[in-house]
Amino acid sequence: MNANKLKLDFTAKLPPMTMVKPIDNKIAENTIESTGDIQDVKKKKKKTPKRCQLKGCKKKLLITAFDCRCNKKFCNVHTSAENHNCTFDYKTFHRQNLVSGLGGGLVDKVGDRV
Repeated sequence: MNANKLKLDFTAKLPPMTMVKPIDNKIAENTIESTGDIQDVKKKKKKTPKRCQLKGCKKKLLITAFDCRCNKKFCNVHTSAENHNCTFDYKTFHRQNLVSGLGGGLVDKVGDRV
């Protein structure tokens, strides 16, 4: 009797979104050609570090951690520039801001306005 049983096909009763359709290779090749190389399609996003980037310190970073001006992330202990030997030149940065903020060193005197 087991040999006479019918094999049931349930794929006809499935909704259309669950049915697997074959992929047309021509369409896939055209999309790769139009976008560029296969490597461009498979590029991964660079993940932000979740640990302190100071050599020897591997503390987990909190949500409030921010980037230093040297484009690295540090834990709360090493956030100050002195603690992680920051490569950013703060002196020239602030000198340029002072010069541009004050109008190039020209000072308006009260005596000139009277």
